Amino acid sequence: MSQISADYINYSPAHRLLQKQGVGAKATAVQNKFVKRWVLWLLFITALALFYVWSRVQVVQLGYETSALKRTTDELGKQASMLEIEIAKLKSPARLENIAKTKLSMQPPASDQIVLIKP
Repeated sequence: MSQISADYINYSPAHRLLQKQGVGAKATAVQNKFVKRWVLWLLFITALALFYVWSRVQVVQLGYETSALKRTTDELGKQASMLEIEIAKLKSPARLENIAKTKLSMQPPASDQIVLIKP
């Protein structure tokens, strides 16, 4: 069986073509080595190109995420400003005085109700 496979390898169409052209076994080995090197280089370059494309896709994706986070940050900053303005309105002395008079029925103190405390 090994004799048949060895004969098949020796008489493959590529081998016969090389023998017809007068190329010997040494030249075939050199050519095979050359082809193997080119295949390895092509695989290496393909892997390198795939890595480059993957890294660019990651950069673009991170850019999109950064933009989304920036928009969220800006929106939260606007909400914080609005809430600070609302707090300032709620703490306004005029508003507090109005609530004290209308809802709590409070009056400004009379002059005899004022007590001065000396340190």
